[in-house]
Amino acid sequence: MWTFRRAAAERLARDGVPTQRALLDGGTCEASTFVVHGWSTTAIALPNVNYHNRGDDDRFAPEIVRLADVQSGIALLVEAGRAVAEDAREAWWTTAGPVPDEVKALLKG
Repeated sequence: MWTFRRAAAERLARDGVPTQRALLDGGTCEASTFVVHGWSTTAIALPNVNYHNRGDDDRFAPEIVRLADVQSGIALLVEAGRAVAEDAREAWWTTAGPVPDEVKALLKG
């Protein structure tokens, strides 16, 4: 599934729609249960202000997402759906080829 989201992000970048790819480092999420049981998962996350309700000076504050981030997320999901339908690949994928035999020999040691 990542390949379709990366293809979608490439397309959106050409149109000036910002996206980013990052591994979330805040702990586990709802997908963790699926991963533990051998399922592949994929998701998007929207950045928020006041993560875990922590505002300035560690005071309580409501979590907020920016409308522009919601719009970019929706655009990414729509474009990823199109990429799935087309079995699209990222731009770099077309230039990737099989590993040359001499490189395979070096890797075998």
